[in-house]
Amino acid sequence: METKKILVVEDEAYIAIDMKLTLDKEGYHTLIDCFSVDRALELIKEECPDLVLIDVNLNGVKNGLDLARLLKNEYQIPFIFITSFSDKDTLSIAADLAPSAYITKPFKPLDLITAVFLALKQTETLEDTQSDTVMPFVITHALDFIDSNLKEKIDLSTLAKHSGWEAEHFSKVFKQFVGMTPYQYILKSRVELSKKLLSQPGEFSQSICYEVGFSTYSNFYNSFKKFTSMSPLEYKKLISKAGK
Repeated sequence: METKKILVVEDEAYIAIDMKLTLDKEGYHTLIDCFSVDRALELIKEECPDLVLIDVNLNGVKNGLDLARLLKNEYQIPFIFITSFSDKDTLSIAADLAPSAYITKPFKPLDLITAVFLALKQTETLEDTQSDTVMPFVITHALDFIDSNLKEKIDLSTLAKHSGWEAEHFSKVFKQFVGMTPYQYILKSRVELSKKLLSQPGEFSQSICYEVGFSTYSNFYNSFKKFTSMSPLEYKKLISKAGK
């Protein structure tokens, strides 16, 4: 089982260290030394954490609530609020951002362990029912970009650059919503386009591979057979026979 990665955004170092010791004992990979929203965003892009623990009252221009908004709207990463304040105004704003949990300082190790476990469990449940979730605009835009540029060279770095996300995070979210990696989707889309071309009247030509964006016929042949269980020529003959 993949080790879950947790980012702790806490500007009180001793609290962050205690949290790391507690969570690491539970088998998580815990990232600390993160005291600001800007640093948190850097680590989120680099490390792609599965869960973020956020101190609401971070020192700086941006606070934990600002970070939570970004996680919710742009990164779709679950988060837990941690704060020493439990006044109604703070709770009201935090509730509107729909955190996975809300822990008030000082807290016991068991409180932390339970909140993290339930937040990650909830995420797994959401992923299992992802088909009922609205796809992020970034992924929808990426799908449109791929479909419009199949004949061009498209790679993960290009897609990530268009999305504004780090490549690893983009690939993770893409697979979560589409059900396959960006590379697999590109291959499948090129094969689907080639099937349309093969359905048209005319003699079979190996040059069709270049028309749909493959660099070599062997790559086209292997991809086509992988997705259709037959060679391009076999598919062409089958379609021609069916049309008679």
